[in-house]
Amino acid sequence: MLETFPQCNLVRNSKYNVIMCCGIHCLCVGDERDDSDDEGGMSDNSDEDDDDAPYNPKNLPLGWDGKPIPYWLYKLHGLNLYYSCEICGNQTYRGPKAFQRHFAVSSKNKLHV
Repeated sequence: MLETFPQCNLVRNSKYNVIMCCGIHCLCVGDERDDSDDEGGMSDNSDEDDDDAPYNPKNLPLGWDGKPIPYWLYKLHGLNLYYSCEICGNQTYRGPKAFQRHFAVSSKNKLHV
């Protein structure tokens, strides 16, 4: 009865192909795992590179994810500009927001009044 519907053969063949491809893929992954164990237990994990400092040639500040913020965002927020406060003894602040924020600090209010 299944032979009368050609779609059943198509579904059966597709299911067989998926199972075979998955099985071959699983075997290949298993072979790679076995090869890395033969190297003395030391394997090169790409996760170890994530723990190191990210590539940051322009010395941009780091974002919340630990990676440098995009350069356009760095320029947009004015972080490329440095402001020095003569009242605070020429302390340098990066960007106008940080410079304005330092006036709100309670210990500094005595000096800036």
